Amino acid sequence: MRTGKIALILYKESNHYELIESLGSEDEISVFEKALRSGVENPLSEVYRFRSAVEIEDEKNSDYIEELISQPFEKLRVKEKGVRWFQSKIRLNKHKRSEAEANHIIAEFAYRLFKKDPSKKDFILVGPSAEVKVKVFMLDLKLDCRRKSIAS
Repeated sequence: MRTGKIALILYKESNHYELIESLGSEDEISVFEKALRSGVENPLSEVYRFRSAVEIEDEKNSDYIEELISQPFEKLRVKEKGVRWFQSKIRLNKHKRSEAEANHIIAEFAYRLFKKDPSKKDFILVGPSAEVKVKVFMLDLKLDCRRKSIAS
């Protein structure tokens, strides 16, 4: 059985909770938890910095491979490997998009469960072929610090 993790980042506004972010990546959850432990005022900013760094690194790699395979003097074998790398990257990006959509749906479902019973801070959702560990984090953020809301 496949096991995943999702972190719900909530903000309490008046008498209700607002979902401001969900994290489905182990790396992002680790960055968030480390920032929390370190006392960072807005731990989500660390997650956004981490995402940005990953995107920049990925772009640099793509640019390097593209430059390499566009050289007319480069060996055919190297060019073929570069093309296969791009094909793998396309497949990986499709997978990441599918996973992000699934995480979004699971996060919305978990958020609805939390709203019904706010005492649930850590729980597991079990399906036929997977289970997801859900951890709820409450942040005390100013309204202007919120990045996005996927809840209504």
